[in-house]
Formats: sequence, C-alpha cells, structure tokens
Amino acid sequence: MGVPPGGPRQAFAEHTVDLWPLWATRAAGQSRVYTSKPWLNNQYAVAWRADGTGAHDAPPEWRGRTIAIANLPLAKQLAQQLFPGFRGDFTPDRTTALQHLCSGQADGVFLEVRLLEAMLLRRPAGCEPVDLRVQVADELSVPMAIASSSEFRPETDLLRRQIEIMFQDGRFSRLVDRWFVFSNIEANSLANLQRPERNNVYTHIALGIVVLFLGLLVCMYRQARRAVRAAERANRAKSEFLANVSHDVRTPMNGVIAMADLLLTTPLTPEQHDYADTIRQSADLQLAILNDLLDTAKIESGKLVLESVAFSPVHLLEQVRLAFSATAAEKGLRLVLNCKALPKVVMGDPLRLRQALTNLVSNAIKFTSRGDVTIEGQSMDDGESAMLAFSVSDTGIGIGPQLKSRIFEPFTQADTSTTRRFGGTGLGLSICASLVELMGGLLQVESMPGAGSRFWFSLFYPSRPGSRQSRNRKTAKSRCIRSCRFWWRKTTW
Repeated sequence: MGVPPGGPRQAFAEHTVDLWPLWATRAAGQSRVYTSKPWLNNQYAVAWRADGTGAHDAPPEWRGRTIAIANLPLAKQLAQQLFPGFRGDFTPDRTTALQHLCSGQADGVFLEVRLLEAMLLRRPAGCEPVDLRVQVADELSVPMAIASSSEFRPETDLLRRQIEIMFQDGRFSRLVDRWFVFSNIEANSLANLQRPERNNVYTHIALGIVVLFLGLLVCMYRQARRAVRAAERANRAKSEFLANVSHDVRTPMNGVIAMADLLLTTPLTPEQHDYADTIRQSADLQLAILNDLLDTAKIESGKLVLESVAFSPVHLLEQVRLAFSATAAEKGLRLVLNCKALPKVVMGDPLRLRQALTNLVSNAIKFTSRGDVTIEGQSMDDGESAMLAFSVSDTGIGIGPQLKSRIFEPFTQADTSTTRRFGGTGLGLSICASLVELMGGLLQVESMPGAGSRFWFSLFYPSRPGSRQSRNRKTAKSRCIRSCRFWWRKTTW
C-alpha cells in the first residue's frame, strides 16, 4: 500500500497499518507502539540556493529567515532545536518543501539526508535548473526503528534481525549503492550503531567474568584469613598451654635424674650400673629436648621475661667453657676462650645469655670432628652502656649458602642427614636467634661447607645499675648489627 497521508501516528491510531518499517524511536515510543532496536541513524541536512557566483557558499544566518519543513511534529521539533528564531514554512510533504525553496518562497529547506539525496538526483518539478548548496547537521542523529502493533512483535523482531544480517554480509550496502534509498552516511551510521552494541555485549561478558573472578578471590581470601586466624589461635593456645605447664613437665624428669644419680651411688653390679647410667643419660637427653620445646613455646607465647641483674661476662664465658671442656676433650677437640677488654660487671640477663652461648657451643662441638672450637668476647664501653660482641666458631662440617637462610627456623637442620648422624630436634639455633632478638641483637652466621662456621651477635648492656638503656628495640638492634660488623670486619674468617 502507499504511504498513508496522516503519517504513522494516525495510521496506527486508525488501525490502517500493522507495521511501519522506519520511524523515529522517540516518536514511536510516545505513541506506545512496539519498536525494535534501531536499525538506522536518520541524519538531517539543510539546503539553500547558491548566490550565483560559483564560489562555495557559506550557510546563511537562519534567524529570521524562512525554512520550509514538512508539517511533522518531529521535523518541526528538530528544526527549532537547530535553527532558533527561524520562520517556519510548514508544507504538507517533503517534496513540496523542496519546491518552495526552488521557487523562492523559502530561504532554505530542512529534510532527511536520505530523502534529500534522492530528490537531488531526480529533481521534482521546478527544481531542475536551481543551483543548491547542502550542509549535513553532523550534531543531529535520530535513531530509526521498525514500529508495529503489539500482536506483530515477533515479525518485527525477525525483520530487524534480517536487516542486521544483511548489513553484516554486505547486502545492505549494495542495496544502498543500487537504489539510492539511503545515503552511505546513514549506512555507516548503522555500522557505528551495531559495533558498540556488539562491543557492549563483549564488555558485559568480560566484566561479568572479572566480577565473578574477583568474587571468588574475595571468598578465597576470607577463607584463608579465617584459616590463618584459626591456626594462629590454635598455635597461641598450644604455646600458652606448654608455657603454663612447663614447670609440671620438667619436675618429673628432674626427679628421674635425681633418683638415677642416687642409684649410681649405691652398691651395684657392673650390669646394674650400666642400666642406671643409661637411665641417667636418657633422662638428661629427654630433659634437654623438653627444655627446647618448652622454651620455644614460652617465646612464642610472649611469656619469656628477661631479668636485669649484675653479672660478670668474663665469669659467664668461663663457665660455658668449663661446662664443655670434658665433652670437647672426649672428641679430641681444642676448646679455646678469647676475652678482650670485657667489663667486670654489666646489667642484664645472664641466664638467657648463657643459654644462647651454650646452644651455640654445643652445636659447634656436635658438628666438629677435629680441630678447634673457639669462644670469643669483645666489648666497647661508652660509660653508660657496653657493647658486648660474642662469637662461637668451629672447624666442622659447615653450612651451604643455600641453607644458611633457613637454619634459624624451628625444627630445621642444614641437612636432613645430620639428624640421623648427630641427632637433635633442630630447635637449638631457633631458640638462640629468638633469645638474642629478645635481648636486642641479631644472630648471624658465616660458614663454608667443609670449612666450619662462625655464629656471632652483639648486645648493649648498661654498665652499672640505674644507667639509661635504649627503649627502642629496633634502634638498639640496628646499633648492635652495625657495631658487631665493625668489631668483626678486621677478622678474616
């Protein structure tokens, strides 16, 4: 059928049409008919008569001038938006509007590009000899869609999909070039319209995947945090329990050792004496393991409190040497003590310092089969505090460079084979490092496989009761590390 004279709005109202293939989405929406997705971007242009000079004519100032426009609500609204203050010449159709321009009744004409292009190629009566100029309104683009009554929605969507397929496979462009029904500008506008839609779909899919992935990461992170907190609570509870029962655990072992000592003083047969001596040695070993485990638990729980009493560092080092002199002599090792300018008395915790040095000397003797084990102590006194630097070196099996970073971790030994050869729990160095850190220092190691090891650290102690001591543990540790490097840098190990 032909185009109804009243336009699509009247045609739908009178039920004379069921489907209108090209209608502005804004106007169709106001009429409450069903509209498909836009399939064309309708562009508009204004045309005017050339001045006859042959030069390129600039568009005139349209305020106060007459512009011929088809008497349609959308066209009039768009013209008022683009040409404020113009005089309207509202014609019954678009062809009449162009003829009013050609005859001089209007200064310009406002038409859709697709229709103006067709009329310029096949001029209506009275427009053949007229020289016209055209300017496309780039800033104005009206989406056009298929409109239909509600009962024809499936057919409307099917037609819209077929148009899109035609555009994608190139048939739409060929029809444009063949029939000049639409301009190539509008065809490109449709391409630009389709491309963002596809990109939006891909973008939404990608965003959905990213959001899902982030959600999974958040859930995994929260679960991991809960697991870590539960493990930390369990570890604290374990450490606090062991720290609380440390006295009760040690007491029975002390009783076993004491009874074994008493039994060894009684008249025994040689066989009975061996049995009692085995009990005594096993109890000593068991007590050493218990002490390491309980000290580790007490350090982890934060219940290890340092004392501050006066003690002699020289006397303390001599006690450590005497405690291991017999063990070193049994292995044929030379146990050497070098003390250089140590102060007579300092204020600190001698028990924990002795424990750290004892573990280091015990390890040195355990992993050395021949040669020397050397205990060294040096100091520098500034009147208020003394920097004491200690080292224990040996000529034993040494430690590989790839293992030095792990030997201060709990239950770690330099080589798994050492557990079978030398025994031990792997807690000694961990306890030493923790004790030294609690006292404000840092335990360090220098070692080469087959050439022995040196463990060293430095600590600051008040030289007399009442002397001020640094309360910033991080600063004190930094001073100890710098000072200790200074004291040992001239020694070639």
